Amino acid sequence: MATLELKLSDLYTRVSTFLGFTTVETAPTGTVLTQCKNIVYRGYRNFLYPIDSRTGDLHNWSFLKQLHVLKTQTGKWKYNLPVNFSDFLDKPHFDDSTGYNELTRIAPEQILELRTTSVSERPLAYYAIAPFTYDNDTGTFYEMWLDPEPDGEYILKFFYRIDPLKPENATDYLVGGMRASEAILENCLAIAEQQEDDNAGLHTQLAEQLTQKLIRCDIEEDSDFIGNLTQNYSNKYRNWKTINTDLVYEDEGGVG
Repeated sequence: MATLELKLSDLYTRVSTFLGFTTVETAPTGTVLTQCKNIVYRGYRNFLYPIDSRTGDLHNWSFLKQLHVLKTQTGKWKYNLPVNFSDFLDKPHFDDSTGYNELTRIAPEQILELRTTSVSERPLAYYAIAPFTYDNDTGTFYEMWLDPEPDGEYILKFFYRIDPLKPENATDYLVGGMRASEAILENCLAIAEQQEDDNAGLHTQLAEQLTQKLIRCDIEEDSDFIGNLTQNYSNKYRNWKTINTDLVYEDEGGVG
């Protein structure tokens, strides 16, 4: 059964037609294909990280949220995060059965400093996000560091924001599903329009309108799901505060 959701080939073909490189429904090839794909990638990035016009804050799409479940191991304090990890959307929390309090986020350097200090036995209290390695194809991989070292197996759960991998094959679908397809298309055509005419025209206006409407729907549906616990995940809520004379990286008014 066919779907109305747009594939990568649908996007770069529409861009090619708009720019007059090919006729309707004819896919570009060679250097033209490369140029049209690059335009699509720029439009796709614009769509993935939009600014909510009402607040001026970055909007986090609900379809970019994923749940991760991590099982600790005795004596292990470093854990690989998913390859598409971008940032936390809430603080890691334990299963209710553990009785542990919520973890506090601190800087990786503080984890290393804590590990040099001899302390009495205490429950897990801190976590940090540290770059682990870099890959030319997929970028930077991250680890989560815990302090102190777990003394057994515990379940940690958290939602994180993904950075979608680059679509490359003609049949690849983009995130967001069918509802997001038109907004993604108009964002791509807006880039083509600006590149061709060096100004904002009809497609730039349509891209903004469709994206903002989708943001409203996304916020309403997400709010319906989590009720009055909805919080703004904007980076503006992050600050540094002093705890025990050490700088601890925490979130006030939001999560992350």
